[in-house]
Amino acid sequence: MISKNIVLASGSLQRKLLLQQIGLEPQCIPADIDETRHSGECAKTYVERLAREKCQLILSRHPEAIVIGADTSIAAGDEVFGKAENVEHAVAMLSTLSGAQHSVVTGVAVATTAELRSCVVETKVNFKVLSQAEILAYWGTGEPQGKAGCYAIQGLGAIFIKSLYGSYTNVVGLPLYEMAELLRHFGAPVLDHTPG
Repeated sequence: MISKNIVLASGSLQRKLLLQQIGLEPQCIPADIDETRHSGECAKTYVERLAREKCQLILSRHPEAIVIGADTSIAAGDEVFGKAENVEHAVAMLSTLSGAQHSVVTGVAVATTAELRSCVVETKVNFKVLSQAEILAYWGTGEPQGKAGCYAIQGLGAIFIKSLYGSYTNVVGLPLYEMAELLRHFGAPVLDHTPG
């Protein structure tokens, strides 16, 4: 069991569930930061910057903790998608993803008062061709609201995905392999079995 308190700088239920899947019980404290993308900032730089900023904000309030920050965006060509603001935005977003490949990029950061480390994980996702009726019906379920790229792979959105290359848990919201590696560096291994 990990003795040091772990704080997830997020209110995301999916990220909390993923951490619980690997045996952690994080305290969830959303980090209220300005998430405006800088001019010319690529998706990878953007998500890593936000993950680090979330960590730093929550660490300043909880210096005793190991803090985890994360941010996910969808990159399709030169466009970077966050969450849909309304149905029109959702239709435009999912129409762009329809029948094409996009990247899910997640910045992950882990910090203590002594050190902050971060990385970016990218997963390539291939969507089937979506009709306008499918997009509207999907929006009507409520599932895509509040989701980066306007879909949830762990839910009904899975039926849109023909294939993916890379980390599945990254598309859900947190790449667990990289997360565990970062936690090990901070002395908080997910599996710490002593022979005997």
